[in-house]
Amino acid sequence: MPELWERLAQRYPDVDLTIEEGTTAELVEMLHAGRLDLLIAYEVALPPGLGSRPLFEAHPWVVLARDHPLAGQQAVDLRDLAEDPLVMFDLPPSGQNTLELLRRRGVRPRVAHRTTDFELVHSLVGRGMGYGIQFQRAEVEVSREGRPLAVLPITPAPDAEPVVVAWSERVPLTARASAVVEVAREFLSAPVG
Repeated sequence: MPELWERLAQRYPDVDLTIEEGTTAELVEMLHAGRLDLLIAYEVALPPGLGSRPLFEAHPWVVLARDHPLAGQQAVDLRDLAEDPLVMFDLPPSGQNTLELLRRRGVRPRVAHRTTDFELVHSLVGRGMGYGIQFQRAEVEVSREGRPLAVLPITPAPDAEPVVVAWSERVPLTARASAVVEVAREFLSAPVG
């Protein structure tokens, strides 16, 4: 979001932005009430009645402490983590997506901790207290405390989760929201090097 905000400010310096955070349900309620122009969310969690445009696809990754026995592999089969505790990022819909992904792989996780704090997942994993699953690749493979992490693809590769920009069909799209959609689509759909 910071880079998107910066690009928007460069292209449209007169556009005033405020970013709101919350669960998908909270943000959708704000959209329908006209208190929010649009949102960026996983498509799977969105109810009917929203207009949307795809931005990119998020792929799930396993997060391990760098000294975990599987950390040196090219990719991790989730079944190899069946006995390890899971430190679950549980801000909806991520927690449910994680559990569904594990279920489809035949893994019944031992959830050691649930949190809505992404950085706490990294800190606990970095201390060897379990593994995490995240639906976007971390740019920096280190916890907030400076502990090294290994962020690895999952094998076999699971389906990607579409991320969209969405707005209420009940409320007309503002000029500000249209500018955000334009810049977000250019920026977020660009191939990552």
